[in-house]
Amino acid sequence: MIGALLGLIAMVAAVNMFVNPYGAWRLGSFDPIYRRITLERLAIPYLLRVARPHTILIGSSRVILGMRIEQGERDGVLNAALSGAKLEEIARIVELACSNRELRRVIWGVEFFAFNGSDDSRPDPNTMERMETPWKTIVGDTLVNSDALDRSRDLYRRYRLGLSRLPAESTEPVPWTDGFIGMKIRVLEHQARPLDEAVDLRGARQFQAWYGGYRLSQAEIVRFREIVERIRSANLELLLFVPPSSEYELEIIRQSGLWQQFQAWKAAIAEINPFWDFGGFNTLARTNRLFIDVMHFRPELGFSIMRKLEGRDCDRCGALAEEAVAQALYFDRSSAARNLAEQDLRMAVSERTDTIYARVAREVIAEQRGPRRIAD
Repeated sequence: MIGALLGLIAMVAAVNMFVNPYGAWRLGSFDPIYRRITLERLAIPYLLRVARPHTILIGSSRVILGMRIEQGERDGVLNAALSGAKLEEIARIVELACSNRELRRVIWGVEFFAFNGSDDSRPDPNTMERMETPWKTIVGDTLVNSDALDRSRDLYRRYRLGLSRLPAESTEPVPWTDGFIGMKIRVLEHQARPLDEAVDLRGARQFQAWYGGYRLSQAEIVRFREIVERIRSANLELLLFVPPSSEYELEIIRQSGLWQQFQAWKAAIAEINPFWDFGGFNTLARTNRLFIDVMHFRPELGFSIMRKLEGRDCDRCGALAEEAVAQALYFDRSSAARNLAEQDLRMAVSERTDTIYARVAREVIAEQRGPRRIAD
């Protein structure tokens, strides 16, 4: 019986190594186009050591979903973002990525919530262990694992069905072409349901969890500077951006008394490295069709942003995407004060209107004192 069990384990390990569903091994038995990465905190630490991209994307789940690469890496671009990424985790990702001699560019969606000094900023120990000592975890994660076997079956099924059966998003070049973005935008304009028709209180509650006791950490700003300097020392191009925010998030920030800290954070980032700011009170924050939910923007917007960051045109992206991207403000040392003053003005104008966003924020913040129904 023991021999049969060992034989079964060996067979599972052999199948998982041969199919390689997480891209953790240097094997090419199946075209990685059929791979589907969903457990990014398991897969990315291993993929970082195997893939040889020219561009790496880092940030939070907004980058995962907003610049979605189903296989994790495609066309020389690796999406190494992690849900709720801490700066220490990003620092380790950068360190691993810098060992890749083919890497030329880092695109980073930098998040206000990651600089919280009152939060537990310690990284996830399992993720860090996978990045620092992968030999301790890789066998259990990727070979002798029933979940890995399920993903091997899924990859093989997709392979048998062929390229023609994969979603177009799975094979479109990274970043998406402007023509493909334009086509997807036209579909969104006719089919997507605006967020304010189905208010997502759960997402707003996540914002409250981030910002309820927020305190901008100078130590995290110092750590951010160290990461930026490490990227520069590797002679890599760094493209920073502040991801788009729905007005639900902005209202949580404003009504929690954090607006000045939010602005101080942007000023501090601009002192360290220039960036494009897609956040703030603007029409993009209310363009609900460009958001999956109150937290995450759609890849139609994300790849439009990526094209802008890389200096590519977006002539056929469609008016909705073009207008949204055009609202971004470029921050550097010389423009920061002017941009912050403009954003303060936009916030003050918005503050005078009782919107659905403001009402949801009040509801979520008031939950600490007991539930209260949102006004119609």
